[in-house]
Amino acid sequence: SACFLIAMARVGALAAISLAIVLGISADASIPSASANLRLRGGGMPSFLSGTSGKPGSVVNAKAAPMPDWYKGAAPSNGLINFVGSTVMPALVALGVSAMAGNVGGGKSGGGQITVEQVRQARDMWISSVQRLSVAETVALYDTQNVRLLGTVDTEDNKLRNSHKLIHEYFTHFLAHDQIVAHFPEVTEDSMIRLGKHHVIYSGYYTFELTKDGVTKAAKAKFSYLYVRKNGHNNLLITTHNSGITPEGIIEM
Repeated sequence: SACFLIAMARVGALAAISLAIVLGISADASIPSASANLRLRGGGMPSFLSGTSGKPGSVVNAKAAPMPDWYKGAAPSNGLINFVGSTVMPALVALGVSAMAGNVGGGKSGGGQITVEQVRQARDMWISSVQRLSVAETVALYDTQNVRLLGTVDTEDNKLRNSHKLIHEYFTHFLAHDQIVAHFPEVTEDSMIRLGKHHVIYSGYYTFELTKDGVTKAAKAKFSYLYVRKNGHNNLLITTHNSGITPEGIIEM
């Protein structure tokens, strides 16, 4: 996960810093002191740090200590200390940046919880397929495993529609119209119920305007879509679709 990679990068950085400190104590390489660092940055150091007399806040010009190679960004030439500064630390920084960047986008099926936009996209794909009267496109939006369809015009005498074959049979009948217009409610947090990380229910009331032979009827129904997010799919899949006519029923417009 992103947190794990970031934590590992931090541990590596701390390890490199600790190594640099140990080597700095034991090696004979020249490392600038705090006062030398001040001279490197500002050309001098406060008199109270130099041990010389002077007014508080005054600066004593002193000869700057030579900069180590790692400070100048040059190639290592002063033993292990320079190697740590010029090679190990930049590599660790690059590793940390790469790890964090690789987790920003995430995968199609990974990351956090399913979003409202993902559900809206799945809903719109279903509406588009139905309004184009495409049986194949509509059926393709349903999962192939553990799938259920309780159709709007199905009864208890119908088969349990738990396969693409039986779902295809349903939509072959349902989409046999000259025109279908579907009216869905907006997808909001209130219309969704999340079931863990990879499942979400979207429910409400919808209306279908069904036109055939010049006659249009409105079918008032209630629905629940259970969507699942799966590897290898850019969109959510419908794993359960439950739809039923409301007391208003089907009326001629």
